[in-house]
Amino acid sequence: MGVRHDSAALLTLANLFAAWRAHGLIRGWWLAAAFTALADRVFTFSYFTPTMVGLIRMTDSPESVAIATRWSNLNYVRHSIVLVAWLASLRTFSLLYQQQL
Repeated sequence: MGVRHDSAALLTLANLFAAWRAHGLIRGWWLAAAFTALADRVFTFSYFTPTMVGLIRMTDSPESVAIATRWSNLNYVRHSIVLVAWLASLRTFSLLYQQQL
């Protein structure tokens, strides 16, 4: 597992902890962002990384092409999850900024 994945997972868990302790309207949006980011991390570690490692080790075959195609198509789902996490994060930052005014 790379340093980038490790640090992203740790940052996601720290963010979830901080969001859990927040109060008010910001808490719901922050938790939504954190849980969505956690879903991305779980999806990445449980499916995308192991599948990519397996594909690297496979020889070219109809089976490897089918697996790669499925992996590629599911990557759109993963990117959608990340988009939702980012949008919820932006809303969280917007609410945080409004509270400070």
